[in-house]
Amino acid sequence: MSQTEIPSASATPRSHFTEITPQALWDKCQAVARNLWWSWHPEVVNLFRDLDPVRWRQLDHNPIALLAEMTPDQVAERASEMVLYTR
Repeated sequence: MSQTEIPSASATPRSHFTEITPQALWDKCQAVARNLWWSWHPEVVNLFRDLDPVRWRQLDHNPIALLAEMTPDQVAERASEMVLYTR
């Protein structure tokens, strides 16, 4: 009779997510902003709007202009507040 090994409850689960650097996140946002694909997807429009709702309106919903005013660290900070990583 063979015994099946059952993982202990104290075993640390492996994360399937890789931490993204602020620069990499900003670069990904830039790539999306430069592709008009975003304009047909409300969830992406909301993503840009949620970065800075006031500036989004002032810049006439222009994600390229919005990102030009933000540093990678600012985008990452907003992402951590808004859980952008999961979108």
